[in-house]
Amino acid sequence: MHRGSFVENSGFVIGVVVGTGLESKLIMNLGGYSFKRSRFEKVLNMLLVGNLCMSLTCTVLGTLGCLAFNNANIDRQYLYEGMTEEDLPFWTF
Repeated sequence: MHRGSFVENSGFVIGVVVGTGLESKLIMNLGGYSFKRSRFEKVLNMLLVGNLCMSLTCTVLGTLGCLAFNNANIDRQYLYEGMTEEDLPFWTF
């Protein structure tokens, strides 16, 4: 039986699988798949990649800004009011 075929109106089926894998005749004769994509899908993919890059850039810049702010204001105790030595962030030492 070929891929995608099925048997109807049978109580049972007995079968033997021979010659499966990537080197079988059926798979080797399929050739490469060529997927058609519209121009809209291509533009949408580029927008998604750009959105991901922008999101990662904003995350890195925000993290660096947070670290710089905390290091610049470490001497202001009201930022860490009520915290013990163990509660302080690792970058404050």
